Amino acid sequence: MRLAERPLAERTADADDPGAEETIWIERLSPCHGVIRSVLYQKLGVDYGDVVLIDGAPITHHTYGEVQVPVFPHLATLVRRNYQLFDFAGTQHTARQLANLSPELDEDAVIYSHSESVTTMCASCWRDPALDHDHHERVEKHVVRGRIAAPPEMMPARLLDMIDKAIGAKGGQCQLYAPELCAAAGLAERERIDGLRFVLLTGNSSGQYPN
Repeated sequence: MRLAERPLAERTADADDPGAEETIWIERLSPCHGVIRSVLYQKLGVDYGDVVLIDGAPITHHTYGEVQVPVFPHLATLVRRNYQLFDFAGTQHTARQLANLSPELDEDAVIYSHSESVTTMCASCWRDPALDHDHHERVEKHVVRGRIAAPPEMMPARLLDMIDKAIGAKGGQCQLYAPELCAAAGLAERERIDGLRFVLLTGNSSGQYPN
């Protein structure tokens, strides 16, 4: 569906601008409403887990391979679940390793990948981000960026523990760094380390991770 910052029900003849928009996936509950199953790039006032009303007629079609998928307009927002959202960056050996950990999480928590790419960085910086050095040993990393979504009642420490256990079961083939989640779990030292790795993976020249 085409999610709008200002759905059709909130517009008037004098203010018909939808604001920011994003095409997302929903899990249909009926022909005209469903649960958002994408964790959004943008802040549109709704996000993962919220329930939205859609029009029964598509406004366009998107092509995925040989399949045409209809896109429906966002008419109204019915329920806001207010899921917790945490930005993350990580590494993996093969495509979608981190995203595929979601079934190991309880209560509809999800690791949602927004981008996967191969990045060249300094191996010395990676081993010790605080190291001051002249020689840069180049290494390739398969980098993932995205967001973690969890129900509002889930404790951040429990969410982090589930993610750690799911990654541990993969034998170190993937790693995830979420400094905001570490902060919410009250782990100051881990927040610092995850923050350094997050900045390295995202190439954030400000040296800060999102707040």
